[in-house]
Amino acid sequence: MILDLIATAVFVSVVLTAVVLVWRKLPVAGAIAAGEPVCLACQIPAGLLAADSFICPACRRDVRVLGIGLVRPRGFAAPFWRLVNYSVGLCAVGLIASALVTANLPTVDYVSALSNTQVEGEPYENLDINVTGRRTGNGPLEGELSADLYLNNGELVTLVVQCPGLRYRVIDTRGHESQWSDEPLSQEAVLSWLAAGGMDVADPQIRRQAPWMLRKLESGLAGMPDASFGEATTLQPRYFRGGTSSTSSSGPLPQAVPLCVIAWSLIWLAGMWLILRQATLTPGGGPA
Repeated sequence: MILDLIATAVFVSVVLTAVVLVWRKLPVAGAIAAGEPVCLACQIPAGLLAADSFICPACRRDVRVLGIGLVRPRGFAAPFWRLVNYSVGLCAVGLIASALVTANLPTVDYVSALSNTQVEGEPYENLDINVTGRRTGNGPLEGELSADLYLNNGELVTLVVQCPGLRYRVIDTRGHESQWSDEPLSQEAVLSWLAAGGMDVADPQIRRQAPWMLRKLESGLAGMPDASFGEATTLQPRYFRGGTSSTSSSGPLPQAVPLCVIAWSLIWLAGMWLILRQATLTPGGGPA
């Protein structure tokens, strides 16, 4: 988000700077390209004519016959069209180059998955695992996992896991949130979660399900929420059924487009400045 704002600010600043640059330099560049007025009979500069006479000092002709004018009258438009052609050409090159660069960068997969497990014969009746975030290439999930455990009495206890890092916190049945843990997600985290729901974690029937729940959480983080359904019956609830739903989309790295906008904006401004600087040089090589 911050990089998008920076790219927008750079683009707007470049456009405004280019407008000021063109406003100040383009008329000068056009005048230099067109050349100074001359006697159309002999081509000497009109500035050499006497202020009180219509007779050309070089060819001795009356300048009112053939007149005084520009040798290259269309030269006024030449710098303008150089700027237009440069801008159009750079735009085409920029689009193609940016597309090639982003196509060769790792893609980002944006994922959202929900796993629902319904249980009978346990102190809880429903387990929902919701995973949202993104993955860059084959890297870890960057996002959050939220696991809601619905108890038989209608109350809810939640385990929230941050990714990467796998720090977690527990939200108990009264909505009180614990501090983020210093250690990553583990079986002890699952037991703390169950204890926050009022379950006796010393009960072997409860403790035996902690490894199964941990595997479901880890499978959700890995994008495989059903991977733990095949566990041995000693590690899972006595009876359960479940299902999953997920959506995903892919795209380039979120930093790629803003960085391309910044880079090509600065390149365009530098090219505009160079064209106008070259166009405003006098025949002697100095600036006009």
